[in-house]
Amino acid sequence: MTPMHRIIRLLAQLTPAELDDLSERIKALRQFGSSVPVGYVVQSDEAFVLGCIGEVFTGLGAPTTILLLQRAVAERVEDGSSFREKVPGLMTFLGKAHPQRVGQRALLMLGLEFLVERINEEMAFDGPILSYKVVMANIHRIPGVLDLAFPDYFAAGRLSWVIDPPGGNVRINPMQSEPDVNSHRDASGVRRFNPMADQ
Repeated sequence: MTPMHRIIRLLAQLTPAELDDLSERIKALRQFGSSVPVGYVVQSDEAFVLGCIGEVFTGLGAPTTILLLQRAVAERVEDGSSFREKVPGLMTFLGKAHPQRVGQRALLMLGLEFLVERINEEMAFDGPILSYKVVMANIHRIPGVLDLAFPDYFAAGRLSWVIDPPGGNVRINPMQSEPDVNSHRDASGVRRFNPMADQ
């Protein structure tokens, strides 16, 4: 019996929590190869996204604890969906955009910044900092706001170039206000980037 056949037989004996843990360990192996760092802590997709949201709000001057965020993950919003249900779709998008967690994190941080900006514009929001619950409820919009900012990058398989251009070093700070000299705002005020500028 091959190792693969033994693994498949053992999978049926695992609990849902153990299967989730195994899934994260497989992702770590894909990211680091056989040299997964000693002490590497497996982080669920949900915790990964929550951590990025917390960092964004801390950067905006409104420190938000993971505990507060965790209490809101299962809350239903107006369309009947929850943050927890939206995370898999977001992570599928990020996984297609960049193969490594560090790149996915950079894109997610950038997407969160654009999402906060977009919601503020839609709500004509000029009061206190936007609620983290509003951002969590709109987390599924990150692929859309990144596509607005970088038209056709994802479809062309080039969204990773935003933070990791081929043949170069990472050049974009995910939290800066104008990530690229080729950016401009169109007539509707949406920040867009020239997808052909670096070719």
